[in-house]
Amino acid sequence: MTEDLKGLDRDALLAHAEDLTRRNGELERRVVELYTLYNVSRNLSVSLQLDELFRIAMDTIASSMGVEQFFMTLLEGETDELLLQAYHGLQEDQLVDLRFRVGEGFVGRVASSGEMAIADAGELGTAHPFHDAAGGTGPLLAQPLTVGEDQVIGVLVAHKPSGEPFGDRELGLFREVGGQVANAIHKARIYQQTQELSYRDALTGLFNRRYLFERLEKEIERGRRYARSLSLLVLDIDHFKQFNDSQGHLAGDDALRVVSDTMQQGLRKPDLLARFGGEEFVVLLPETMAAPARAVAEKLRRLVAGLEVAGSEALPGGKLTVTVGVATFPDDASEALLLISEADRALYEGKRRGRDVVVSAAELADGGTQELERP
Repeated sequence: MTEDLKGLDRDALLAHAEDLTRRNGELERRVVELYTLYNVSRNLSVSLQLDELFRIAMDTIASSMGVEQFFMTLLEGETDELLLQAYHGLQEDQLVDLRFRVGEGFVGRVASSGEMAIADAGELGTAHPFHDAAGGTGPLLAQPLTVGEDQVIGVLVAHKPSGEPFGDRELGLFREVGGQVANAIHKARIYQQTQELSYRDALTGLFNRRYLFERLEKEIERGRRYARSLSLLVLDIDHFKQFNDSQGHLAGDDALRVVSDTMQQGLRKPDLLARFGGEEFVVLLPETMAAPARAVAEKLRRLVAGLEVAGSEALPGGKLTVTVGVATFPDDASEALLLISEADRALYEGKRRGRDVVVSAAELADGGTQELERP
């Protein structure tokens, strides 16, 4: 190299020095880009739990790319709506009911086209969550989250309230990072679906007792932390052995499916219905106190009693019914197993009273029962 420089005049040497400086700068920027992508990839590989993955993605993008405000939306099931999943640098009240329909508006068109787009936030009026930040202006970037060749699963939207435009290198980085985030989410969803299969009852499709116990422990811990109530129902189909003996086990399986489907339709989305075993079910009612829980139990009891199930005319009363026990955290019990035990005790008091009734653990505490024996 030294030999090559011999004989060059001063201007040529300066030009050569400037070229070296430019190349070094390019190299340094490329090193930074590669490190950013490595950092994103490494962090996203840490977890296969979607909630944790969303948090990691937000933290990593903020720290690695220096973007102050952004949010992520994903397509909801089989619908054509993008729903908010995670965000950074925004207030929760800016994101209430945030959703976009595919093909409509700035974000929806990006989801439809599968191509990155840039707009000025001010042009969108109040149709975006950045409208009250820095006057609602500044460049807005929407990067589709794509897996495979062209399957868009969501959109990552970033905003620069400073007004500084997104440079070509930033756009390239967002494309790369968007691809990594999309692939990580895709893998986590597959893992989640596989996990969910192990939590499902093969006959009814409801969650099984394994999942119930895990969820119940989490809900009780949440109840302790935020001083919230939760209630639990234990339901048992009355005279079910007699039904099986007279109608056969295939008919019994059909009856279990019909009862479980009917009860599922009578619950809210946050509620959890699980098959506890045999003809026994458990309903977990988050943030529900004793009186509303009893009302839910009565609703489910009536729904089942109103079913027309072939062969149920041979049962006492001529219909299929359930007996329900109700217990509430923390009033009746402060631990998961104790809560189930209290609801179970109330259930068997209902059996003693003649079945097709709802009994709460509070009634037992008030002296409304004798020493219980399982029928």
